[in-house]
Amino acid sequence: MKIKETKDNFNTKFLPLTTNENNFGKLLIKGDCLPYIDKIKNQRETVYKDKMNTEYINTMYLYKNTYVIINKKKTKENYFIREIYSANTDALFKTVSSTVLNKNTFIRKIGKVSLTISNYKVINVEALKKLSTIK
Repeated sequence: MKIKETKDNFNTKFLPLTTNENNFGKLLIKGDCLPYIDKIKNQRETVYKDKMNTEYINTMYLYKNTYVIINKKKTKENYFIREIYSANTDALFKTVSSTVLNKNTFIRKIGKVSLTISNYKVINVEALKKLSTIK
């Protein structure tokens, strides 16, 4: 686990330490979101060779005029998936999942690291590391 990379992933630079979408920046609706969706779809098809299914997009936000946060529809109660893209290059930065435990506490997972966040503060850090089999 790389400490600097973990800190960069979990700072508020591209996603606030909350699940309250009111803190996610400017809500992009109808005409506002279409240019971003078109560019992101193009980027995904070109770079990742996959197609973006827009049916699963719940909401989109422009955060700090630098990042586009796409909130996908819930697959189960209290579980959210968010994709963070560059507003300028349309590159995917991170896919983040959040599991809400209660009104003030949730678990945010990026890659193999999970943070438990309560009232905007990190209260627990957990990192998954696969170990080789003991013989």
